[in-house]
Amino acid sequence: MVLLLLKRIGFMIFTMIVVSIILFLLLKTGLTGDPTTRVLGNFATDNLGTSTRYKGPVKDVLLPKLWNTAILGFWIFAIMIPLSLILGILSGMKEGSMLDQTISVFGILKTSLLLCQKGQLIKNLLKP
Repeated sequence: MVLLLLKRIGFMIFTMIVVSIILFLLLKTGLTGDPTTRVLGNFATDNLGTSTRYKGPVKDVLLPKLWNTAILGFWIFAIMIPLSLILGILSGMKEGSMLDQTISVFGILKTSLLLCQKGQLIKNLLKP
């Protein structure tokens, strides 16, 4: 019990020294002020700037595309989670069988392909 207490006190002292050094370095280098604005810049103030390509506010260009991305993400989750559960259960029920090995091989192949390669493959498969 005493050993545990000494370890805790030692760790607290070590933590206080590390935090003190970090604060000293931040103050010495002049990195004072609001860290959110410093790290995120104008993003935190809802001012994303002006798009040079679309000649307008970035916010107006980004929000519709962000909504499309959210819809796509929802449908990916809606399809992939049940599919993964079904394939995982099938693979677990027949461990070591040809079905299990086939599911494993296709899972490894799907994971090893780059995203752009997957998109091109799907595009070619869906082409009439």
